[in-house]
Amino acid sequence: MRSLLKNIGPKSALKLIKKYKSIEKVLNKLKKDIDKLYFYSEGSKSSKETQVQNELLYSRAITPFWDLQGGIEHDKVGSESKVWGVIALQGLAPYFIDTRLSVKICEESVGINFDFEYEALITQKLILTPQFEMEVYSNNVPEIGIGSGLSSLDFGLRLRYEFIREFAPYIGVWYSNSFGETKKVYGGKESLDFVIGVRIWY
Repeated sequence: MRSLLKNIGPKSALKLIKKYKSIEKVLNKLKKDIDKLYFYSEGSKSSKETQVQNELLYSRAITPFWDLQGGIEHDKVGSESKVWGVIALQGLAPYFIDTRLSVKICEESVGINFDFEYEALITQKLILTPQFEMEVYSNNVPEIGIGSGLSSLDFGLRLRYEFIREFAPYIGVWYSNSFGETKKVYGGKESLDFVIGVRIWY
């Protein structure tokens, strides 16, 4: 425990203890394996089409708070799909903001994704998470309706309840808006949706 807390400095350690309310939770946050395998999956369904995004990434810790990741992403929109190569940096920025910057590459385009989250503890088990996401692309990817330039901005709020740390159902609201070529050429629209899901990790 001393070595872990020493690595991040006394001020950062005290801030973490204040946020997570216990030394045990701080240690769980810091005691990460050097090498990990991540699988991310999210999707949406409307009357017109189904959208699914899956990522499989190898992750390696490069500092106590930051991981370097690499792998593949598979996007499916309706009957069309696209596979990307992905490189990402994920970790905890100042003020305890969970941050992820990813660069993904396919034959037609290069995309950059910025993703920021903050976990606000209402109680030890009830957690409110605001999230902001932005996507930018170098070229059009017509198969899945992506245009060059600033493609989309998303804002969301999720409220989850941790029955155990590895299992937490959530509800929330998600606002999304398309810009530039994505909106003009491919008909991307502004939307406000209610979301429900479950967060699982092991």
